[in-house]
Amino acid sequence: MTAQATIISAEIRKKVQALLDKLQTPMNDIYELIQGAGAAPIRLELPAEDDTNQQRLNLLIDFAKNRTGVQPGGYLSDSQIHSVALALRMAAIQQFNFAAPIIALDDIVTSYDADHRRTIAGLIAPMFGRSQILIATHDERFFYYLKDQLEAKVWHFTRIIGLDPAYGPRFADHKVSDEMIEARWAAGHSAANEMRQAEEEWLLGVCRDFGVSVRIRPLEKAYSYERSELASALAGLLKDAKLAPALVPGVNNRFLDSLVKGEIENFGSHFQDGLYGGGSIGDEKARWEEFKAFRSQFACKKCSRKKFQRPITLKKPVCAHDGCEAQFEFAVAPAGMA
Repeated sequence: MTAQATIISAEIRKKVQALLDKLQTPMNDIYELIQGAGAAPIRLELPAEDDTNQQRLNLLIDFAKNRTGVQPGGYLSDSQIHSVALALRMAAIQQFNFAAPIIALDDIVTSYDADHRRTIAGLIAPMFGRSQILIATHDERFFYYLKDQLEAKVWHFTRIIGLDPAYGPRFADHKVSDEMIEARWAAGHSAANEMRQAEEEWLLGVCRDFGVSVRIRPLEKAYSYERSELASALAGLLKDAKLAPALVPGVNNRFLDSLVKGEIENFGSHFQDGLYGGGSIGDEKARWEEFKAFRSQFACKKCSRKKFQRPITLKKPVCAHDGCEAQFEFAVAPAGMA
């Protein structure tokens, strides 16, 4: 029995080492791409045969002439250690994931600087182009690197902006609709938060369509814009293009004033002296009707559609629909407010 066990153990060891040998070269290729051409290669080895713990794997590196065959954990930085782990996992997926080409990568850029984030974002598509890939990240810069380097027609990008215990995650592309706001009022609840989000979503959409210029701020959320910044940028473009929206009849054009100044009222304390005072549903409805009246002017006068684009050579946006492409002009403001 002892002789048979020895033979079986040797065969298993040989098979496992063959798998490790198959992983070692692609793992080091990926590791070098992430860390640079000077990265010392990593060896994958099984413990010695007389080691009592055979259920583990040795990762070894020749760190220096007097530090050969050492474990990476004692000599490499956190970034390099994460690179080793990521390279090993990605190499294993490439080699052994044929039967289930679905890959989930969760927060894989921990401890990396901007250059390494860009490199990893650029690796994903060419390495796993034949697989269905799900990538989750809390890192906003990595999110934008992915958007910059991966084709929008092939990849879908979305943000989880909240978690509702009753409905699950709320995604950024699930926009707040007029019906959602009216349902809040019908239930006797304030729609202040929904109104703020809807206004921000609309501003962001218009700014993208119109190709406004927004300064990237040197803050933690450099790519995330406040409503006031979007409003100011849009107001500046309208002024430069000599596009003036019509006045909203019956009100003091509070939305237009706030748009020009880049100041957006706090709906929860609507036009009150006390910043955190409680606004009434009636105040919210009045503001929302004003916003809708203003919003309605951003439509193509020729085809009534509301999607625009502004090529870099044009000063004014044009309708984004084929067969129309009419230059943007403000539609006639509604005669009254509903």
